[in-house]
Amino acid sequence: AGSWAFGVGFAAVGWMFAAIALVTAQVSPTSRLASGLAGIALAVAFVLRAVGDMTNGVLSWLSPIGWVQAARPWADERWWVFAIPFVATVLMGVLARALLARRDLGGGLFPQRRGPAVAAPTLATPLALAIRQQRGSIIGWSVALAVFGFVYGVIVDAIEDFITDNEAMAEFMAAAGGASLTDSYLAQSVRVLALIASGFTAQAVLRARGEESAGRAEPLLAAVTRWSWLGSHAGVAAVGSVIVAVTAAIWVAVGVVVATGDFDQVPTLIGASLAYVPALLVIVGLGAALTGWFPRASVLTWALVASSMIIGMFGPVLGLPDWVYELSPFEHVAMVPAESWTVAPLIVLSVIAASLAAAGFAGIVRRDVPVP
Repeated sequence: AGSWAFGVGFAAVGWMFAAIALVTAQVSPTSRLASGLAGIALAVAFVLRAVGDMTNGVLSWLSPIGWVQAARPWADERWWVFAIPFVATVLMGVLARALLARRDLGGGLFPQRRGPAVAAPTLATPLALAIRQQRGSIIGWSVALAVFGFVYGVIVDAIEDFITDNEAMAEFMAAAGGASLTDSYLAQSVRVLALIASGFTAQAVLRARGEESAGRAEPLLAAVTRWSWLGSHAGVAAVGSVIVAVTAAIWVAVGVVVATGDFDQVPTLIGASLAYVPALLVIVGLGAALTGWFPRASVLTWALVASSMIIGMFGPVLGLPDWVYELSPFEHVAMVPAESWTVAPLIVLSVIAASLAAAGFAGIVRRDVPVP
């Protein structure tokens, strides 16, 4: 019975967010905005469930994730709870169908804002264009990770009670080491946020490949150099990754200050976040290298992101061998404040990132553009 409840719960969450995505697809004029709105809905659901679990549980009932969790697999299952996501999914589907009948084909319920007839002088360079194209992603990811970071920080005082009866969570925290549970928790929080930020990094550096496959890069390259075009997207990915990661760390610190009144952790957490920048730059370098030489294989950048997340989040629980940990650039970064700083791995990661990026620049000038 517990296994059935667990499986049905997973399916119910999938159906619910598929229905939400159907609604955002009718409202949004572009697929990117539709995906972004659906992602925001997922983030809100996650935060509501997390805060609800740490408080009196009321907010968890406002989250689709909280609904299926309330079914309590292997703990005296409550089957009636599944009626909530099932009914909500049907209602969202009906709403999406109604919106579909009221929007233009190829557009959204809300029309896309028309741009100016003449581009502004600030868009006269490839870098300016790349910033304009990706500023929404930087803002969106920063806000999402700021919310996650604040939640992680504000529950720091309750973490000991939270993991007392949770063996898997205790193993996860123990992997960070540290003299205290608080240091271990904060070190793991910063690493998890850095791993999530790597999703932005991959998305941003692969924007160049997206522009190429959509046919927008070829006319642009008639006026600018290939190096400046690829370098602009890689540069935005690199700087944007720093912004997203540091923003998350700042809000972890804000949450800690709100919960404990302790300001001593603020510089430590920001520094711990900055230590992951070389690991994020490795993803930038890999994306640039694949775009430069093997554009059809550029999706493998996401494979590095996914494997790093699995290793970082589930490695201690799965008991992965040591050599598997070596495959993730994030595992070579000291988990401050649970561990002491080590500079040598950061230098090595930076050299690897620079070498990969240089290989990408060498490749982009030697191949045909576009490659479908």
